[in-house]
Amino acid sequence: MKIKIANPCPRFLTVWALILIPVYIVLALYASRLYTGGDFLRWTVPDREGDTEISTWVNGDTCYVFLPSYARIEDLSFQINPLFRVSVNGVSLNAAANLGNFSTDVSYPLKIQSIIPVSVRFLQFFISENIPALYLQTEPGGLEQIQKSKEKKTTVTGTLFDTDGTGVYTGTRDTLKCRGQGSWTLPKKSYSLNLENDASLLGMPEGSMWALIANYLDPTNLRNKLAYELVGKSGFVLSPSCEYVSLYTNGAYQGLYLLVQKPEDVVNRVFDTRTLSSGGEAGFLCKNDLPYRFNTLRHPFMTDNGRAVKITLPETVLEKEKERIVRQVQDMEDAILNSAESDLWPVCLDLDSWCGKYLLEELLGNIDADFASSYFYCLNTDESPIFSADWRGTTI
Repeated sequence: MKIKIANPCPRFLTVWALILIPVYIVLALYASRLYTGGDFLRWTVPDREGDTEISTWVNGDTCYVFLPSYARIEDLSFQINPLFRVSVNGVSLNAAANLGNFSTDVSYPLKIQSIIPVSVRFLQFFISENIPALYLQTEPGGLEQIQKSKEKKTTVTGTLFDTDGTGVYTGTRDTLKCRGQGSWTLPKKSYSLNLENDASLLGMPEGSMWALIANYLDPTNLRNKLAYELVGKSGFVLSPSCEYVSLYTNGAYQGLYLLVQKPEDVVNRVFDTRTLSSGGEAGFLCKNDLPYRFNTLRHPFMTDNGRAVKITLPETVLEKEKERIVRQVQDMEDAILNSAESDLWPVCLDLDSWCGKYLLEELLGNIDADFASSYFYCLNTDESPIFSADWRGTTI
């Protein structure tokens, strides 16, 4: 009698398949994430404070390396994830590679081998020219979280370098969140950056509240910068300071941004808040806002013509004070809208600042000029409301 012994190989192979296939899937997903995020090939950029890592930017069939102003290609080092093999111009990219042969004016043939299909065929280097670099490192998952909701914020470590690689600011407990209304829906996000402590950034006045404006709808990246400078040179006291920066988040290049001091810091710098403090016949600072935000505003009121106004200062407003401010603002609106009362304009508003605001915002094409983010103030009750241009200059 013959005993038939089952072949153990199929069972053996099945067990290994059950082990290896999930492992392969996990590795493939990980490799795909590394590839799409550009982290399969990371570059180390020397600076005067140490080293900074940036990732490769993948778009279509090309990998781009966007370097800060102070970087030199020959000084770079790189790290390739073990799941990838990379060759450039037919030469394997490894520790012995001489990066001194690369320049910014050439698109180099690129070959990438991995466990996932890869379509890129070229590698190109770009170096910013005379632009400071701002690096923001978020807590794990923080960037993805804030890009899904404007209500969320994440803690960041921020490092700012001047154009020569000199570190001019480092913060370890700063916070970052997305900002904007219409711009919130755009692919390139704008951000609010709150520093743990007041700091002067790139020679601008000290402050802790800053905006990173994406300028997504302006290919020239000039309109907001021009607007802020025109507002400042026109004598408006609430004109913000601003400078261009190359922004990197978690090592990934985000593009050219405009770093702007937010109006809250500008107000604190310009005004002695004691002058606008609560009590008696003190002055005030108000801001036009959008009606649908009314219930979220601090000390709001609505004019007869449906304009939402927020009392920014004083921070604490007694009911009697609010009535006085509302009455003064309403008198101003009535005089403006009633041409028969034009003789009251010099009494109810400061004509020089009003005309200057109107001309500037017509020149700049600011579509939000009459709706939001415009400030007006009185330092005392004997003064007519003085206007300032929209702090954003333009709405891009």
